[in-house]
Amino acid sequence: MKKLLLAGIDNLGLYRLFTPFYGGHTSIILLHRVRPAQHTTGIDGGHEVTPGFLEAFIEERTRCGWRFISLDYLLDNFEECSRRKKNLVITLDDGYQDNYRHAYPLFQKYRVPFTIYVTTSFPDGTADLWWYKLASVVNSAEEIFINSDEGTVVISAAVDPRGAFRTLRHHFLSLGREEQAHFLEDLMERYGSQYREERFAMSWDEILQLSRDELCTIGSHTTSHGNLRKLSREEALRDMVLAKCETEQRIGKPVLHFSYPYGTEQEASWREEQLAREAGFKTAVTTRIGNLFDEHIRHLYLLPRVPLQQGAFERLNPIYLSGMYSAIARRFRRVVTH
Repeated sequence: MKKLLLAGIDNLGLYRLFTPFYGGHTSIILLHRVRPAQHTTGIDGGHEVTPGFLEAFIEERTRCGWRFISLDYLLDNFEECSRRKKNLVITLDDGYQDNYRHAYPLFQKYRVPFTIYVTTSFPDGTADLWWYKLASVVNSAEEIFINSDEGTVVISAAVDPRGAFRTLRHHFLSLGREEQAHFLEDLMERYGSQYREERFAMSWDEILQLSRDELCTIGSHTTSHGNLRKLSREEALRDMVLAKCETEQRIGKPVLHFSYPYGTEQEASWREEQLAREAGFKTAVTTRIGNLFDEHIRHLYLLPRVPLQQGAFERLNPIYLSGMYSAIARRFRRVVTH
């Protein structure tokens, strides 16, 4: 039903009616992984695109008059961006090695500025990539049983693997750190797992090389990609400052931009906005879907983004960029912040 609805909206071009009112002047694009199709998981939808897809997006947007700019340019020239409109900022979360191997050559080829928000445990080699472990459980089981506040929940992994992954992810993120570790260990023990350790992350040497290119801005994404709302105020601020300081020491430059892990209203709100300010950042981005308007100059620590989708929900891309999605989801409120 969702796919049919999206197809109808896309074919009729209904989203174009929203652009003058909800398209804003700038869209901050959210990416995670950029790698060839044969390596994608197919479950964690919306987090992986292929190099060919990204290149086609860059070419198509450029032909249509869009301009790719850096976060710093946006910050320093906000009024000019507002007048000009059709600006795009490319951001990539976490620090995956394929960003360096596959995305970076494309950004160089087309002279596209980009920001990578680094989780320091990635290049440190200590990251717990729990989302890939959950995906491996979904791939290994037909049905998954979990205990929640509502009782035992039966998840049909064979019928709807993406839905199963989303349910497991939602439950996992609702838990504290110790509970998360026990939950994951129990799942992998009961259902088995095909998860294998591999080199997912960039090294500090690769991050340093990127930082020396004027196209690249290195931002911060905490030390361990944890949910800041599950930490005390002091713990959350310490985590943000530690990640910022380590990254600055590694690249020899100030780190002025931050991305909240997960970034929904449940993980980043008023308190986290204040913490990002106190930690010394100039901007912070969320995963709320929306475009930028003049009013966002007063909300630089809760900037919305637009995820770039490939595959089943690829038709969402023009709907996101037009502002249609955020208009309907936010009851026609233009400025997406809290």
